[in-house]
Amino acid sequence: MEDAVVLAESVFGTTYGKTANGLVRFSRRYKVRYVIDSSHAGEDAGMVLTGKKSGIPIVSALPIDGVPRLETLAVGVATDGGVLPPKYRKFIAEALKSGLNVVSGLHEFLSDDPEFAKLALQNGRTITDV
Repeated sequence: MEDAVVLAESVFGTTYGKTANGLVRFSRRYKVRYVIDSSHAGEDAGMVLTGKKSGIPIVSALPIDGVPRLETLAVGVATDGGVLPPKYRKFIAEALKSGLNVVSGLHEFLSDDPEFAKLALQNGRTITDV
C-alpha cells in the first residue's frame, strides 16, 4: 500500500471531489495520510465525509516535512470536461519537486504537460494517467 496525499483543493466532500472522497473512504491501493483542501484545513477527512473521525488530517499545503514515507500525490478532483483546474498546477509541480509520484484520473493527461513531464524527469518521478 502506497502512502499518499490526495489533492482536493476546494472540492473535498462535494460531487467534484468524488475521486478524493472515494480514495479516503475505500482505497485499497493507497494509505491516504493527508487531504489537501484549504477550505477544510484543520478538519478530519472522515468528519467531513461521514461524521466519523478517520485520523486523516486536511491541510492547506503539501505536507512534506517530517513525513518521509509519502510516495504519491493523487489528484482527487473530477471536473466538468476532465480538465485540470489551473490552481492545481502549483500543487502538482511542488509534489514532483518534492519527490512524489503523481497519479490522475482526469481526461487531460498530466504526463503530456511539458512542465510536469520535465519536472518528473528531473526528479526521477512518474506521472500516471489512469
